[in-house]
Amino acid sequence: RLEGCSMQGKLQSWFKDKSYAFIYVTFNENYFLHRSGIVDIPSGLIHPPVGSDVYFDVAPPRGKGQGKSPQAVNARIVPSDNGGTK
Repeated sequence: RLEGCSMQGKLQSWFKDKSYAFIYVTFNENYFLHRSGIVDIPSGLIHPPVGSDVYFDVAPPRGKGQGKSPQAVNARIVPSDNGGTK
């Protein structure tokens, strides 16, 4: 884990039209990540590539309704070797 980050997972999906993603940590443990929750995206990328390692802190879910995923904040992305969208 990166210093200062409480969790680590993999970027499971990225919905570029809505600027959010889900981070997979373990079976049945996913975290919602909005673009605004990312501290920095590596230079030259519009959004982080799926499969990237993500180090993050956790905030309570936002919005109404049950079943909402906890939110990832202060996220740092470590891209996988497969590149990303430029």
